[in-house]
Amino acid sequence: MIKYDNSWNEFFENEYKKSYFNNLLKNIEKEYKDNLCFPKQENIFKIFSLIKLNDIKVVILGQDPYHNEGQALGYAFGVDNNFKTPPSLKNIYKEINKEYGSFPKTNDLVSWIKQGVFLYNIVNTVRKNTPTSHYNLGWEQFSENLLNYIIEKNSDIIFVLWGNKAKSFKKNLLKINNLVEGAHPSPFSYHLFKDQNFFIKINSLLAKQGKNGIKWHK
Repeated sequence: MIKYDNSWNEFFENEYKKSYFNNLLKNIEKEYKDNLCFPKQENIFKIFSLIKLNDIKVVILGQDPYHNEGQALGYAFGVDNNFKTPPSLKNIYKEINKEYGSFPKTNDLVSWIKQGVFLYNIVNTVRKNTPTSHYNLGWEQFSENLLNYIIEKNSDIIFVLWGNKAKSFKKNLLKINNLVEGAHPSPFSYHLFKDQNFFIKINSLLAKQGKNGIKWHK
């Protein structure tokens, strides 16, 4: 049974009627039965219980969850506060510190979600120590349907695409009116990610829409 805020009722009711979604759920069930997978099964769709559809102001696309035991929370980039900051999140914090002079004191990023940041992985599950292992289970179709549904409901939402996988997924989406894109914050591409003022850019776009900016550094 998937738990989600009532604002997502229409979306999930529509998806349950589609064969691909029921196949995805069966594939997930088998993967979790046969392998150690993350996040915990009850947290796979956790982001949908943490944020209302109409409260979304920014979508940040990730690739797939952290693949080390206990880290993944059911949304992109955030990690359980009992773990040290992962390299990608550490690099994100470096840039926030440059832009605002401080950075969040916790790693779960719930404060961002509460402000309207939808932290979403294109693929929402993964086998232990095997990144990208759950591509082609059906997540890509789910994510395409989901993100286009979000765009249809509010075309002003800002999309943030970091890295080639996120940027390549753009072709699956309807017209995005507000786009911020760049390199992924992983150590491999940090030299391209750094000094781009991503977070100031996002807040500038929100200000143009008459919306409050995100307090990235709190």
